[in-house]
Amino acid sequence: MRNVTITLDDETARWARIEAAKRDTSVSRLVGSLLRQHMQGRDAYDQARLSYSGRSARLLSAPGAAYPSRDDVHARGNDPDHAEVSDESMRSLREVHPNG
Repeated sequence: MRNVTITLDDETARWARIEAAKRDTSVSRLVGSLLRQHMQGRDAYDQARLSYSGRSARLLSAPGAAYPSRDDVHARGNDPDHAEVSDESMRSLREVHPNG
């Protein structure tokens, strides 16, 4: 472990002391824990972003076919506010994405 000196404004320092007391820990350990959580969350975000950006583009319809309607693309089977996906749109989507 390394010792690090930080400077906090009065309001942040007061919050940190109160929060540390609520968690029965020191301000130093609280700050270390918060920074570690932030770092892990950031790492998870970066991994998800890289995973997503590494995917190939997907076609929304077969070449030459019309794109599905907005209602079809956003249909939720149990949501009465959304129209059901038409059989024609589903066939088109299955042609482009046979496994899902």
